[in-house]
Amino acid sequence: MSTYEELEKAMTLLEHQLQGNSTWPPDRVPDSIREWVQPEHGNVQYFSVDTTTRDDLRPLPAIVSVGANYSQGPNQLADGVKANLGQWRSGLEAVLRAYQLGRYKQWWRPSERRRVPLKMFSDLAIEIPKDYHYVQTNFSPWITRDQWSDLRGTEAARNIVLHPPGDIPWSEYLAKLRDLLPTDTLWTGHGNWDIHQLFMEFVELFKVDRWLFSPNLSPNTIFAWLSKHDP
Repeated sequence: MSTYEELEKAMTLLEHQLQGNSTWPPDRVPDSIREWVQPEHGNVQYFSVDTTTRDDLRPLPAIVSVGANYSQGPNQLADGVKANLGQWRSGLEAVLRAYQLGRYKQWWRPSERRRVPLKMFSDLAIEIPKDYHYVQTNFSPWITRDQWSDLRGTEAARNIVLHPPGDIPWSEYLAKLRDLLPTDTLWTGHGNWDIHQLFMEFVELFKVDRWLFSPNLSPNTIFAWLSKHDP
């Protein structure tokens, strides 16, 4: 466990080492994705940590959400790595409450064109901490012009993941983040079937035994989904 100050400093250092929290000029963006990446006012962000617990001086455990990308459009960079992630935290806590109450479905079939059901949490029972630092990261650091839901399943989306800034793959920067965090960190993936596939690759690669997956954690999505899927 770590204090907010310790976690924020370590994440800020890593963000800067990766040249994130910044604007990469067009000539540094790969040709195959240049038209999809936000051209100015911030286009690379690797990590963010929710400011909800910044005044809590206690060492706390961490929960990490891994999604598609940080945001879309101009002026979306965090303040270093500090960001108000309250709406995503509230969505996550609704998912965690459903899990604790035994109401969270273990399998999800996101659409008829994805006929293979997706597993939603690990076989190992997950202990949910009452208080925790909330961290977000993604399978792509690029901030895009368009919503990920508009890119999902396209060649553009695949290229955005395959051509990260500086050719540093998600496996490398997520390993660096993992090394900053306690070994009992709870990892939560969120998104649709494409992110589920990447998240399960992450779970297998890093032998993660404390994990949970959910649809996108934005309140407009997750609360409607939980209501629809409540047994």
